Amino acid sequence: HWKTFLIILLALLLILITAMYIMILNKKLTQTNSALLVANTGLEESKSRYRAVAQSANDAIVSCDCAGTIISWNRGAEAIFGYPESKAVGLHLTALMPQSVHNDFLVGLERVKSGGEKKIVGKTIEVEGLRFDGEIIPLELSLSEWKVDKDHFFTGIMRDISERKRADKALQIAQNIIQQDLSLAKKIQQNTLLMHSTLPSELKISPVYIPMSEVGGDFYCINKLNESTYRIFLADATGHGVQAAMITMAVKGIYDNIKLYELEVNTILEIFNNDFINRYHSLNSFL
Repeated sequence: HWKTFLIILLALLLILITAMYIMILNKKLTQTNSALLVANTGLEESKSRYRAVAQSANDAIVSCDCAGTIISWNRGAEAIFGYPESKAVGLHLTALMPQSVHNDFLVGLERVKSGGEKKIVGKTIEVEGLRFDGEIIPLELSLSEWKVDKDHFFTGIMRDISERKRADKALQIAQNIIQQDLSLAKKIQQNTLLMHSTLPSELKISPVYIPMSEVGGDFYCINKLNESTYRIFLADATGHGVQAAMITMAVKGIYDNIKLYELEVNTILEIFNNDFINRYHSLNSFL
């Protein structure tokens, strides 16, 4: 009977050891599940925070996988491109581009996937985007790359710069008009100055006129009053550029009426000053 008792005892011991092992495994499994639950909760919270930030951004934030398929889409992207998230997710990125750049994009995508040169990743560039309604719009794109295990993903942050482009164009047009006006003003101003062909032949004078900009505020005039007397009139208007040039035109207009008077210099200046003040009162007239 002692053999039977020994067998029963060993069986009970084996059952006890197995039960203890199962308890230990169950405890570890519970701890692992708890850790996974905490990690998943943190991951979900992180995803929620990212989505909240992405959805509140005015810029388009679009992510795609290595095949170019859109996997995330925010409200900014919907506002810029006109696609709701339900229609955008699953589309290929080429749906957001003009047909003319499709081939270049696909070639570049394959190059990056195969470990080749990353020409625009990590940079901010200007590109053209295609809206749902077919309108082509200028965009500023910042592209980043990220990986999960061996899979490649890309996220682009895009800003509609249509307003900026329109402002730049309007500014360029205004600058062109100003430049044309300045060039015309320069010709007019130079025509008011005595050149070599109109200087008195008895005098050896070589005038040089070099304004700081296209036009300036300097003016000179040389007149023969009689057989033995010449008057040289020099004026330097306050300010620079167009304002000063306008003042010199006013100066010339007044001086032309009195330049042949054979009067003392102080009398000429007094007549000139009184006429100028009566006509214009203040230099604000030229602002």
